[in-house]
Amino acid sequence: VRLLGRESLGPVQLRDPGRILVFVTVLVLIRLLLRFPERSQYADLADFARRTSLGREGLLFLSVSLLGVFIAFGSHTPYYRFLVQSMGSVFRSIRVPGRGIVLFDLALGVLAAWGLSMATRGASRAARGALAAAALLLTAVEYRAFPIEVPAVERDAAPIYAWLAGVPLSGAAVEWPITDDIEPEHVFRSTAHWKPLVNGYSGFGPPHYHALTALLAQPRIPDAIWEEMRRLGGSVLLFHPTETTDENRRKYLEAVRRGILEGKLTPLASFERKGTDFPDYAFRIAGSPSFPVPVPERNAVGDPSETLRRMRNYEFRLSPPFGVVERPRENEEVAAGSWGFGWALDDSGIEQVNVSADGGPSAAAVIHRDFPGVAAIYPNHPDAAKPGFGFGVPQLPKGPHVLKVEIVGKDGGRTTLERRIVIR
Repeated sequence: VRLLGRESLGPVQLRDPGRILVFVTVLVLIRLLLRFPERSQYADLADFARRTSLGREGLLFLSVSLLGVFIAFGSHTPYYRFLVQSMGSVFRSIRVPGRGIVLFDLALGVLAAWGLSMATRGASRAARGALAAAALLLTAVEYRAFPIEVPAVERDAAPIYAWLAGVPLSGAAVEWPITDDIEPEHVFRSTAHWKPLVNGYSGFGPPHYHALTALLAQPRIPDAIWEEMRRLGGSVLLFHPTETTDENRRKYLEAVRRGILEGKLTPLASFERKGTDFPDYAFRIAGSPSFPVPVPERNAVGDPSETLRRMRNYEFRLSPPFGVVERPRENEEVAAGSWGFGWALDDSGIEQVNVSADGGPSAAAVIHRDFPGVAAIYPNHPDAAKPGFGFGVPQLPKGPHVLKVEIVGKDGGRTTLERRIVIR
């Protein structure tokens, strides 16, 4: 590099010290192509390939196997770095060099079959068949050590895809949620509608895809998401609430509800999904090119306020009530009719607390009582200032019993707390 005063000669990069080994290797190969050393029984590399005891076929597949190992090591060798940096337009298209080991497996399989054929040459047909069967059996036993498990796939696509197939879409569809584990499903199901997708991939995503997913990965999906989807050509948003975890689903529901309130999304249709309580929704993205939307009457969503109400109810369902039975404590001996108490909260507010024992009838507890310390931990919950509840222990005979305290939120969510007690 210092001698020439430059870091490259055409496409050949000179900066990496490993280039010395590459250049030496090239010179050695040229020397062997021209002539082997005097003491060798072969004239040159071509003569070696013709007369080697391995045979041309053996030498070919041995070379293929070594090539597979070489590719699999990738940039850990100076040779591959040289090829990538000097001829990147070709070698950078190899996304995962480690998969080059497939060439090694292929060559090894051919050589093994060839070796088996040579070993059984001259044997009877029965003996050759028995050896082939034994080889297949050993292969099957080997594969049992690492079985490939493929989860069941629904044969039919979800109804929302059948609807999308009949929409003369202007632009592309965006599917939420966007997560690594569900994106291959979006690509797979695209064959049910054949509409362009803004997202959806099964491998390495382009820069604009990663920019989109970075917005959706934030704890609160920012308002910039609407402009980004529109910039990428999105016209319709398909929202599948069941395709993610409860925690992530709550984030998407909040973003959709906010989008409707701010006029960024217009509800188009909803579609029931088999085996789930959450339907799929289709929304028009504001500012995108208009297109006619044929919606069957059974899938019509009506006024946007109705969709807002449903989205809010879904959020409530994902946040069930919670609380603590402070007294009586677990396995505590108490008298029938003694006072028990605790606290309860829900993001929609507490509607009531019911107390029962051993599956018997329930009685309403007194709610909205003081309970120190809770408001400091959960300041944003309704009723946090007065989260306490109190109840009388049911009149029960002496001995062990199971007390059940059911907390009911104003959104209909329910949580049951159990407490084992002993009546003295």
